[in-house]
Amino acid sequence: MHQLQDYTKPDYFHAGIDLRALVYQEIQSPVAGQIEAGYYAYSDNPDGSTQKYILSYADSLSGKGTPPWGDLYFEIAIVDKNGFRFEFHHIDPDLLSKQIIRKILNKQPVKTGESLGKTARWPGKRNGLPYHHVHYNIISPNGIYVNPLYLSTPIQDSIPPNIHFVYSVKNKTCEDGLWTLDKIGSETSNFIVVESNDYIQGKYFATPPTHLRAVFGDDVWEWNYAKTLSDSQGFLPDIRDLYVQDYCDLKGRVQRGTKSERFFIKIPVPDQYNGPVLIEAFDFAGNKTTRQIMLSTPSI
Repeated sequence: MHQLQDYTKPDYFHAGIDLRALVYQEIQSPVAGQIEAGYYAYSDNPDGSTQKYILSYADSLSGKGTPPWGDLYFEIAIVDKNGFRFEFHHIDPDLLSKQIIRKILNKQPVKTGESLGKTARWPGKRNGLPYHHVHYNIISPNGIYVNPLYLSTPIQDSIPPNIHFVYSVKNKTCEDGLWTLDKIGSETSNFIVVESNDYIQGKYFATPPTHLRAVFGDDVWEWNYAKTLSDSQGFLPDIRDLYVQDYCDLKGRVQRGTKSERFFIKIPVPDQYNGPVLIEAFDFAGNKTTRQIMLSTPSI
C-alpha cells in the first residue's frame, strides 16, 4: 500500500502494511500480551502527522454506541511485555468471540496464536479485486512505527523494484502553482523526482520501494523504511518532503502522482551539483535496481 494517504488534509503516512485476506478470515495474535480494542479515528496536525482517537470497546457498550466513523474502523491491539504494540485494523466487532470479549472487558492477557477476531467485509475493490484486509501496525514503546515485514516471517520475493523515470523539476506553470516535471535534460532544479514502484506478490497491488538512495558524489540522500518509519533523529518524516502528489505536465495540465500504482518520490539536489547521480531502489527483501543519470545545474 502506498505510504501517502490523502483522504484528509494534510496528507499522512499509511505507516503500516495491508494484509489482504478472505472476508471474515480469522486473525491470530503473533505475540502474547495485553489485549485492547476500540473504534479509532485520526485527526490531522499541521506538520502532516496525525492524532489518534480511540473509543474503547467497553465505552461503546456503555451507552456511547458505535462512533460516526463506523464498524469498519475497529481495531484490536496487543501490547507485549516489552511495550511493543501490535495493531490490527478493520476487525469486525460483531464477530468477536465471547472469550475475547471477556478478555477485553476484564483486561486479561492473550497467548501467542490465540484467535483475536475476524476481518470485516470491505465494501470497495482495488484494481477490480476484492480488498478485504487487515491494516497491520507495529509501534515501539517510544512511538516509532516499525515495518511489520522486518519482524515477520520473510515472504519470498526475487523481483526487484522498478525505476520507471527520473524527472527534472522545471518550474511552476499551472494556475495553482504546481511544479512541472520533465524527463532529465541538460539542467535541473533543487530537486529531482524518481518514479518507482515494487510488487511483493503478483502484479495487482504496487507499493513504493522500501529503501531509495541517491548518491551525488560525496553526498547521499536516503529514504529507508526497511526497519522503521523514522528519520535519522528518530522522528516521523514530513510526508510532504518525500512525495510529489500533484504536478503539471508540459502542456499545463494537472496530473496526479502517487495514485493508480504510481509513486513520485522527491529527492533534493545539493547546491550547484554537477555530475553523475546513482539512484538505487531496494525492496524489503533486499532486491535492488539502479539507474545512473547526469545532472547539470543552471549557471548563474
